[in-house]
Amino acid sequence: MSVETINETVIDTTSSFKFRPAAGFLILWMALTLISYGAGSVFMDYRVRRLDAGIDEAEAMLRFNHLTTFRKLEASLVAGCVDAALQHTRRQIDEEMAMLAGFQKERPDSWVHGYMARSDPELSGRLKAFKRSYPDSWIAPRCKGEAANASSPDRQAFPASKTANR
Repeated sequence: MSVETINETVIDTTSSFKFRPAAGFLILWMALTLISYGAGSVFMDYRVRRLDAGIDEAEAMLRFNHLTTFRKLEASLVAGCVDAALQHTRRQIDEEMAMLAGFQKERPDSWVHGYMARSDPELSGRLKAFKRSYPDSWIAPRCKGEAANASSPDRQAFPASKTANR
């Protein structure tokens, strides 16, 4: 150990920093906190992006299903099959009402109920008392104007949605 004396003051020149356990713990804690915050931020960003993608995918699937339904209704109407189109429409309304009734029961505090009430104030009461009018599956009716091919997309069995039975 080298020791110098300047005006009777002893200065130790071998070490400019002495390790103190409390300071080391503090530095380690700060480093771990920053690392965990960074990892958590990256993970949350990933989860938000996945959630956004999931919502977009679910909405696209709903839009596709509505498009398919409207195309079938249009084909029935163009073929002059008003009764078949009406039955299909009533079936679709029944399924949508069942899904909304399940949603109202499971999520009574959702802002969506206020949104629906502004357009249809009686809907909430009808959803509370709603009972399915159609069975879980059915065969779309065919009329003379439609193609006789029983395997056509307009003549398929339509299963009820799994969420409609909640």
